This record gives sequence, C-alpha cells and structure tokens, in this order.
Amino acid sequence: MKKKTILGFLSLCILFSIIFAIDPMPPLRVIIVTSPAANAVYSAGQAIAIHWTCKGAVGSTVKIKVVPEIEPQAAQVIIASTANDGAHTWVNAAAFPGKVWIEVQTPDGQVKGKSGLFTISPPVPQWAVYVNRPLANSAYSLGQSVPIAWNCTGTPPASVRIRVVPDAAPQNAQVVSASTANDGSFSWTPEASFQGSVRIEVGSLNGSVTGKSGPFTISAAGTQTYTFPVNRVFHGGAWGEFCDPLQYLGNGFHVHAGSRLTIRRNLAITPAGFQFCTWVIFPNNGCPNPETEGKANGTCWPLTCGSQAATWEHVYTAQEIAESGSLIKLKLHLYGTSRTVADYQISGNVQVTISQ
Repeated sequence: MKKKTILGFLSLCILFSIIFAIDPMPPLRVIIVTSPAANAVYSAGQAIAIHWTCKGAVGSTVKIKVVPEIEPQAAQVIIASTANDGAHTWVNAAAFPGKVWIEVQTPDGQVKGKSGLFTISPPVPQWAVYVNRPLANSAYSLGQSVPIAWNCTGTPPASVRIRVVPDAAPQNAQVVSASTANDGSFSWTPEASFQGSVRIEVGSLNGSVTGKSGPFTISAAGTQTYTFPVNRVFHGGAWGEFCDPLQYLGNGFHVHAGSRLTIRRNLAITPAGFQFCTWVIFPNNGCPNPETEGKANGTCWPLTCGSQAATWEHVYTAQEIAESGSLIKLKLHLYGTSRTVADYQISGNVQVTISQ
C-alpha cells in the first residue's frame, strides 16, 4: 500500500512538470493611460498631453491612436511609433463628432490601454463678421452695381472671401471675390440673375468664419410693381385734410440714369365731392405742407391732384443719382381736401412701378 502511494505521488509531480513545461503562465503586461482625463473638453488646434504608465515588458516603443466612440473603425493614428517614455503631446487638427478616447498600444497591438472619453470641439472663432449691405429685401437688376459693406469684431484676417448664396440652393453659391482686402466695402456688378432671393456672404478664405446679409433679389432688367391697398374713412370739413402714410417700398430699390418711376392712383371715393393728392416723400419726414413743400427743397416731389385715377411719372437723371445716390427710399402719402362736412369712404390702391 505504501509503495502505491509513493508511485502515485511521483506520477502527479511528473504530470505537473509536463503541464508547466508545455504551457507556462505569460508575464503580466499592462498599459494604463492616465491622460487625457475623462470628460475633458479640448478645441481643435489645442495641444493635448497624453500620459501613460506600463507594467511588464511592454517594449521600448508604442503606437498612439485617437478613436471616435461612435465609429471606432475610423480610428486615426496619431503617431505610428514613439518612445515608450510615458508622455506625448498631440496638437489635433480637426474636431470630432461625439466623444473620443486615446489608445496607446504595443507595435503588434497585443497590449492596449485606453483613456477615458473626452471631447474635441471646433475651435472658438477669434473674430466675427457682420454684413450690413445689401439691405434686406432690396432689389437689383443686371448691370447695376451692388454695394457690399461689412464690419468685423475680434482679430480679423487681412483678406476675406465674398460669395453670393441663393436661399433656395446654398450649394450653388458663386464666388464674387476669392480674396479681397478686409476693409469693409466692395462693389459688385452681377453678370447673371437669380431665381428667388440671395444673400451676400463675407468670411475667411477657407470659409470657417462667415457672415451673411439679409435676403435681396437680382433680376433681369425689366419692371417691378408694388401695390399698396388703401381703405379708410376721412371725416371731411371746411378745407379739412388728412395725411395717410402708407408704407415704404421694402428697404428701398436701386435705380440708374434712365430708370422710370410711375405712380398710379386707383381709388374710389363715396360720396363725391372730395379732392385729394398723392405725395412721394423721401426719406420719411412726416407730412409736409403742400403749399410750401416741393421738389425744390429735395424732400417732396410735386403733388398730383385731381381725378380719382391719376398717373405720375419721373425719369431719373445721372445728376440726381450723383447727388442723392442710387438707393431710393419712397414713402407714399395721400392728402385730401373737402369743402363739405361729410364722411368719405376711400378704397382702392396705389401702384408703384420701377422700370429699369
């Protein structure tokens, strides 16, 4: 019995010796990434300090990658091989959607260490641009100069890019100037019309910082008509009068020498016995006295009195444009008189047409 026990013990020892000889336990190898810290936030272009420690025989060099959480297969190699000294500084060139982690690994990829998740956001702009010309809702035609004006805050670059961007199809934006001095003004004469409204975009040469104007239109040479409804009751009296401001024609329109402005009054008045006039005033300066105000002082054009349906025309001259500029802002007023005390119902419209 004693002999069998000794033989069994010897067999067990031999078995363990064979197992350890065939499959020895591998040495411990670990990489621990300590920086960037979890939930840290960096901006694109900002230096990021990467730190790690190792246990075991990891090797003299490591490989470092940045891995997006939402798409790990799109990992980018920061450096393919660097000394395994526990520190590396990386200046990231671009932002990433969502969060990322840093991965430090052995050259064969067998041992890996990961940082906590952190964020790399777009860089904070060092400047901003605001486009204040062309005015919103203004209208231009082919061959007509479009003034572009802007101002900047912060530390802007010396040059900017200017584009015209259709509201309906921003992807079809056209370059007005690929690079021009950032001096706040530029004059552009469009060579093509656009369907619908467009905007002027001023920004950095690479498009990372931009500002846009309000919407305006660029149409083929032709006519534009604005219609203003009129519907009011006037309480008449002995030479009573009223001043009924209608509205501006948007934010104005641009004309050139030879442009024709036509104002037609289409109004019905009941009962009869009321006489009225139409004023064209620029800019809005209230209701002037019709007996003293006139075109001579540059604030009010002549009255057109008489019938209920009347038309008044004016053709712009080069001298007028040189004196007052090409941007015209009109405000219409109606002026009425009556020799009898009565209430008059006035309805209809006033049409303004600009023929370029």
